[in-house]
Amino acid sequence: RSLSGRITAIRILFCAPAVAIVGATAGATVAVACGLLTLVYALLIAWRVGVDATARGVVLRDYFRVRHIPWADVDHFELDETRPYGMHVVTVSGSRIKLEGLGPTLLFHDATMAKARTRVHALNTIRSEVLREDRS
Repeated sequence: RSLSGRITAIRILFCAPAVAIVGATAGATVAVACGLLTLVYALLIAWRVGVDATARGVVLRDYFRVRHIPWADVDHFELDETRPYGMHVVTVSGSRIKLEGLGPTLLFHDATMAKARTRVHALNTIRSEVLREDRS
């Protein structure tokens, strides 16, 4: 785990008890304010979840850590169309790493499955183009 992932996990672990303690000692208004701040913080963490394609490789951001995988180590991206649904990056060594926040959902399944297929295709296209440029 990366250091930033550990720090984020520690912050989240301390937020809920802090809200409970503040609510019990300072009153409802302060507890609601702390609860809203915790919610905003959680949304900011969820907002950063995803994949970035760079010239050097892919950056995988999940809830607790950030991984950098060079293009030379990426074999392909795939979509699991059976439950549990999910998108993965498959490395040259054969390991599968789940891409958080990009796969289809049960709610609006058909629409999110179509988006997931488009994302997998786009990532595989980017990978092919980058590797083709590196060979040139």
